[in-house]
Amino acid sequence: MWTGGPGTWAIFKYADCSSSLKDPRLSAKSTGALLLTLPAERRAEFAELAQMLGLWMLFIDAPEHSRLRKLMNKGFSPAVAESLRPQVEAIVDRMLEPLRHASEAELMHEIAHPLPVRVIHDPQQFKDACRLNLARLNNAHLAFGAGPHFCIGNQLARLEGQVAILRIVQQFPRMRLAAQRPEWAPNMGLRGLKSLPVAVQ
Repeated sequence: MWTGGPGTWAIFKYADCSSSLKDPRLSAKSTGALLLTLPAERRAEFAELAQMLGLWMLFIDAPEHSRLRKLMNKGFSPAVAESLRPQVEAIVDRMLEPLRHASEAELMHEIAHPLPVRVIHDPQQFKDACRLNLARLNNAHLAFGAGPHFCIGNQLARLEGQVAILRIVQQFPRMRLAAQRPEWAPNMGLRGLKSLPVAVQ
């Protein structure tokens, strides 16, 4: 655990993250605390943004969050997400088409940002956590959060990732990294790559 400034903490261990996401004593109303991380002279500049973010479901606690979540659950069910598979496949195919005529591509810009897939693996929970392992068993990751704020769009995000990765592997079997190592985005809140340059052919 590490303090990121007044009123903020960063938690890194899998068990700590999992338990804190499910702990009803902890509030999701954190937009005010985010303002405290800014210099005093800049807080007024971002006050309206913090107020608007405070209206998002992500930053609302029960019982209001529970009521809103119940209203939205049907629209994000596994069946609804699966019904979108043909559309997702068509979108991915269109996105991959320009890569057929390229020697290199930047996958974060071309694929991952439009089809967001957030990955968090903790080495205390997962063996070789920093390695992409599509066959990993017992994959109880926290990429979509946990507890009452578990990502409501997780089924659609899983579908997007499944379709995009499968299509890339099928259509570009010789694709390989074009850089020595990928570049990670400097963002603790949304862990992910900043760029992923690949050689297509």
